[in-house]
Amino acid sequence: MYADRGRAIGLFPPLPSRLSRSGPGLYLSAAMHAFSPFDLAGLVAVCWVFIKVLGPVAVAVAKRIEGRPHVSVADDPAVYQIQRDVEELQERVDFLERTLAAPKPPAELPQPRTPA
Repeated sequence: MYADRGRAIGLFPPLPSRLSRSGPGLYLSAAMHAFSPFDLAGLVAVCWVFIKVLGPVAVAVAKRIEGRPHVSVADDPAVYQIQRDVEELQERVDFLERTLAAPKPPAELPQPRTPA
């Protein structure tokens, strides 16, 4: 806390009772930070992060407030059909991988000739 001759006045120093002749802009501009393009870029980045993070949360809260019923995808019969199709495709891929990885049988050697 700031103190003015032994008297506590708060967290911020007091404003001068008389501002300079050039107006309040001079006093305020000296006390404020100059705004730069980097400040604007930082502000945009922070807003973008808030939108990306809080956007899905806001959508979920809105759905919860509306009271939409939760639809479970696992109860859909089409899911079971797709799972069977994927399992069949995995079996085919496994068979092809084993076929391609198997060593090729050696070529037959010619029969030895006996002199007659």
